[in-house]
Amino acid sequence: MATPASSPSLAEAVAPYPGAGTGFPYASRGVDDRYGYAPANPAAVGFAAPHFPGTEYVNMGEVFADGGYTSPKPVTNPMAKTALWVSVFAIFGLPLIVGAVLAVIALVEAQKLPDRIGQHEAIAALIYDGIIAFVWTTISVL
Repeated sequence: MATPASSPSLAEAVAPYPGAGTGFPYASRGVDDRYGYAPANPAAVGFAAPHFPGTEYVNMGEVFADGGYTSPKPVTNPMAKTALWVSVFAIFGLPLIVGAVLAVIALVEAQKLPDRIGQHEAIAALIYDGIIAFVWTTISVL
């Protein structure tokens, strides 16, 4: 009969469920992994596959939140579109000032977005407001 000092303890002799001991590739490595799914030797971190352009701005929690795949919400600049629409009515006076202010705010906001989304609309609103202001000034001088 073996002495208690030379016999392995019960915790060493029996592997925790469902792992199969230290030689098993999914052994727990001392971490309390109840299900034995964490790999004992994770893959070496090396060169990752290139990611699809534009996905660095995607929140994966939103994409995979439901049961199926949902496409991410597109990145937009609603301030630029609003500035452009307000500038259309700049001929009436007050929308000229409001459209110019919105266009400047949208232009600053576009610098923070990927691919400067909304920059063209904001510049178009500023150009249109400038043309209308020039026409108003020319008419008032004459």
